[in-house]
Amino acid sequence: QLLNFKLPNGQFLIPTPQTASGRVTGAARSSYHEEQFNTNLDYRVGQNDFVTGKLFYAHASLFSALAGSNFGTPSSLPGFGTSLDIDNRVLSIQEIHTFNSTAVNEVRVGYSFLRHDELPQESVDDGAIGMYRSTADQYPGLPFIVMGRDEGGSAIGTSDITYRGNTPFLSFTDVISLQRGRHQLRFGGELRHVEWRARSPMSSLARASSAALT
Repeated sequence: QLLNFKLPNGQFLIPTPQTASGRVTGAARSSYHEEQFNTNLDYRVGQNDFVTGKLFYAHASLFSALAGSNFGTPSSLPGFGTSLDIDNRVLSIQEIHTFNSTAVNEVRVGYSFLRHDELPQESVDDGAIGMYRSTADQYPGLPFIVMGRDEGGSAIGTSDITYRGNTPFLSFTDVISLQRGRHQLRFGGELRHVEWRARSPMSSLARASSAALT
């Protein structure tokens, strides 16, 4: 059934070889789109206080038709690409207070958030070709199949990793600067909180390989 099965776009799941050696050539369309937003704020609250702020936002979506998986093993034939969604947010606020000509206090608060989602394209369900798994309802798709393993053959099937992760980062800094004659002193401290949250079921589909496909 694998040799006769067609993808939703009408192409064969396993293309017909174009050379005697079994080579296949062709093209598969990938896409990339990104949006960014950036703004700055400078505001003098009073004679002794000055506030600045910066905000950056970016969203990027990428579809890689071939070999687009950053964490898993991708298919080498069309139909099993990878969709990547990346969000990046950065916010920083700074407040400078001048006590007098020899004493200045600076407070900085920063926050950043990075999200990275990697989802495989699932053009074929294994049930359509007579294969059944206990995890098919939770993880639909086609198991990763390597054809002609000993000859460096092609591969089809869903990548073995679905990844969803984000990294929030929060920091707080307070520094006081003192001028004493010819000497300048700086005292302060910084607190940081970093997390890495990831959800990535591995090998949820299964893998198979064959020395030859007939």
